[in-house]
Amino acid sequence: MNINEIFKDFSSTSYAEWMEKIETDLKGKPLAVLTSKPEPDLEIVAYHHGDNLVDKPENGLSRNLTKPDNSWKIRQEFTDNANLLNALNEGVDAIGLKVDKTTSFDQLTSGVAFEHIASDITFTDKEAALNSAIPLNSVVNFDVIAKNLELGKSQFELADFLAVYQKHANNKSIWISGAQYGMAGASTLQELAFTLAHINEYVQFLHEQGCALTEINDKLVVELSVNENYFVNIAKFRVIKDLIQLVFKAYDPSYKITNPVIYAKTNLRHLAQNDKNNNPLRETTQAMSAVIGGCDVLTVTYGKHGTSEEVARFERIAKNIQLVLKEEAYLDKVVDPSGGSYTIEALSEQLLTKSWALFQEIEANGGLIASVKNNAIQSKILENQKQLIADLVDNKRTFLGVNKHPNGTETWINVSADNTVENGEFKALRPFYLENHFPNN
Repeated sequence: MNINEIFKDFSSTSYAEWMEKIETDLKGKPLAVLTSKPEPDLEIVAYHHGDNLVDKPENGLSRNLTKPDNSWKIRQEFTDNANLLNALNEGVDAIGLKVDKTTSFDQLTSGVAFEHIASDITFTDKEAALNSAIPLNSVVNFDVIAKNLELGKSQFELADFLAVYQKHANNKSIWISGAQYGMAGASTLQELAFTLAHINEYVQFLHEQGCALTEINDKLVVELSVNENYFVNIAKFRVIKDLIQLVFKAYDPSYKITNPVIYAKTNLRHLAQNDKNNNPLRETTQAMSAVIGGCDVLTVTYGKHGTSEEVARFERIAKNIQLVLKEEAYLDKVVDPSGGSYTIEALSEQLLTKSWALFQEIEANGGLIASVKNNAIQSKILENQKQLIADLVDNKRTFLGVNKHPNGTETWINVSADNTVENGEFKALRPFYLENHFPNN
């Protein structure tokens, strides 16, 4: 039987008829009961209809159909050779390294077959970045904007980035630390907008230096965080490439990007010291959402709390979460697994339009660097932090083991927010741990 014949005896229902039936079934309750707000400025409704389908070709929403499958690289970060080699033998196929002037790169990477894995190298200073010989297929991370944000002062200039960019001309070397905003407490909409403004600072600078858009595109790597909002995360990773496309079109309306590499990193803000064995559950759902959304490389962060044996166990679990998702759940097999979901497509549309509007607001006020120096970016993130804290204290959201269902068999660990007074040029962005703001005494 032809699949199209299955529904031939059923008449279609219009959107108006569909809404009338919903209102009847609600028996006087307002339609608002079927609406939720996973984050500020985002809305999920529990009813959808084909007449309002937003994922149409003319809308340009990403369907992640350019890859033959939904595979991704399993990434972890390393500081010693023995642990690195052991992880590679147990399924890790992407490594993150941090190098400074004192690091022996050859010793750290002894025995590593770089041609068979993905790798990225974060340089903490310009001297190390300029004097290190690294594999041609490694990604160079010398994101001076992110470094300045972390320090709270303009220690590095775009000229420093350019020197490293030119030194490693054959490597992907435009690393965009978008995850930094999410780790600091930004909402998904904010993180996307700030990441776009971050990208645009480099695109504009390099374009003014005479670099072609194709060259910039080829060297672009974007890292985003993955927070606790499952469906929002899926939509976020679906739309990021469309948003990047819009940035490049501002320089050439006819330009079409080739796929930039998208890294995902599970967010630190919901890692808890109390009832810490719940952390892997949170990491698992976050990892799933990033994979379903279509990330290329995924890092599952883990809480470095407890004894050395406990930390080693959490590190192993972080790796095994991805192996299970790939080898047992087969999440790497189906291309664009969320395609056709009305909820995901509606969220994608909201993220696309609203984050682009916020990006344009940032650009109208001088761009990201200017907005960092006058603390406009930091202030917006602080607003979202306050909302997250308020929701936690008011029990509007569940932080299992912290504000709901704490483990009575374990001694409560008193944690507190970092109230260090900063005297920098502007407010630094630091990781935001939500548990630290819960009144636990």
